[in-house]
Amino acid sequence: MKVTTNSDAKTEEGICTAWRGTYGFVKPESGSDLLVHYSSLVMDGHKQLARGQRVTFWRQVTEQGDRAMDVRVVGGGGHE
Repeated sequence: MKVTTNSDAKTEEGICTAWRGTYGFVKPESGSDLLVHYSSLVMDGHKQLARGQRVTFWRQVTEQGDRAMDVRVVGGGGHE
């Protein structure tokens, strides 16, 4: 099974398109939405994103599909 590790990946930017409880989706600048789990969010306090927030992340490629990892908010924006 091929899995991309952090050392293999480059940082990408995108926008949160949805957030529901413990998971959501990030739309990269190119390509399809990526799943993001709250455990992949790098922030203090309650971990969640709001639709429209700009983020940076690296893409983890697995046989089950791509995921956004090491997700960090880079600007304001967003609305519930």
